[in-house]
Amino acid sequence: MAPGYPHNTSQVLPELSRREFLVAGSAGVAAAALAAAGWSGAPRRTFAQGVSRVAWVRDDRAALGWSSDFSLRVDPAVADAMMDQAVQLLTGQSTVAAAWAQIFQEHNGGAGYQPGQTIAIKVNYNNSSDNMQHNPNFQVLNALLRQLIEEVGIAPGDLILYDSSRTFHRQFSDGVAARFPGVQNNPGSATQYNQSVWNTRLTRLLEDVTYLINMPILRTHGAAGVSLSFKNHLGSVETPHVLHAGLEGATPENSSLVTLNRHHLIRSKTLLVVADAIYGLRVGGPDANPGSAGNGILNPYPNSLFLSRDPVAVDSVMIDYLASRGAVFQRFGSHFEPRTYLIAAASIGLGTHEASPDFNYQSISLATCINGQCSGAIVALPPDSPAPTDEPGSDPTDEPALTATPVATMAAGCHLPSYDEEQQIVVCTSG
Repeated sequence: MAPGYPHNTSQVLPELSRREFLVAGSAGVAAAALAAAGWSGAPRRTFAQGVSRVAWVRDDRAALGWSSDFSLRVDPAVADAMMDQAVQLLTGQSTVAAAWAQIFQEHNGGAGYQPGQTIAIKVNYNNSSDNMQHNPNFQVLNALLRQLIEEVGIAPGDLILYDSSRTFHRQFSDGVAARFPGVQNNPGSATQYNQSVWNTRLTRLLEDVTYLINMPILRTHGAAGVSLSFKNHLGSVETPHVLHAGLEGATPENSSLVTLNRHHLIRSKTLLVVADAIYGLRVGGPDANPGSAGNGILNPYPNSLFLSRDPVAVDSVMIDYLASRGAVFQRFGSHFEPRTYLIAAASIGLGTHEASPDFNYQSISLATCINGQCSGAIVALPPDSPAPTDEPGSDPTDEPALTATPVATMAAGCHLPSYDEEQQIVVCTSG
């Protein structure tokens, strides 16, 4: 035995059957599937019972078409209502205040939020040079800030928005400041770096804050297949491009996404994942315009929020959603299986992975509210229908037909008998 994984991606596990692959990474079921495929030993589970719950709220009134004017993108009243619904759905609580009390208590082992504690919110601002490309919506962020300020009682100055590698558009910053002045916007510590990870350094901001909220957006990505909660943290490091070399990694040690997200400053401080999926990209991410035919999801727009305390589970559900809407998963022009990082992450206890084309999960607890119809189980997606858009040449009826990319089997680097949580190393055998 030797510590660590080799960075040789040519080594592969025996192929999983389709069903084994679909549930690989979840507690219990995944252990059996991985063992059958040649993994010696079960992954160490670090998520408590019930944590792998995903709340999916959808309201087709949210998106107001696509425009260069950010204020026309999202109905703020609908966004507020969706966020309230989402945190209550996630926790099973009847009020927003009670929902957040539960979120903090579960994170802290029983303790609630204490005045003066700070929260960093990592938004995914990938395209700072073009506001017509896919960026976060300030209306959705404001819906989250409203809860934290008005329901939890957090001082605006203790809430910090950041993306270490990008500046925010004025429309975005002004949209937040108009409603919640005092919220910090990319402070100096966001672009100061200290702790090393994957040949780069993490933003010092993560050392200074008490909690972290990960706020990705819904899109494909030309180098990683998808850009969801795990990849959002490329905006938490000094030189994001160096992590591109490990985006295809299928083991905990050769996956840059897993290495980054299992760092204790991210893993231990992440309170919640709140995915802004009002708009979505199924082709051409991250640079395409999600309001354009052929790239965006238009019929109708996603009009969704996905919330979870489990980043693996929420990314799993979002990949299933993208696939159901005809997403094309590629890495530099070639077909790419986007789930490898999730299976690797699940194998060391970072969360629960499961894939289900019909959203019928065995190991992920998916609760939904779709246009006011709420259930602990998924309801059927509505049929395609014209969606509003004011982008020239973006008639949804002209959109080419796309087929969902099938889920493929996974290649991995070596077997996994044990994971040392304290030292963050894997003890690996060639088996």
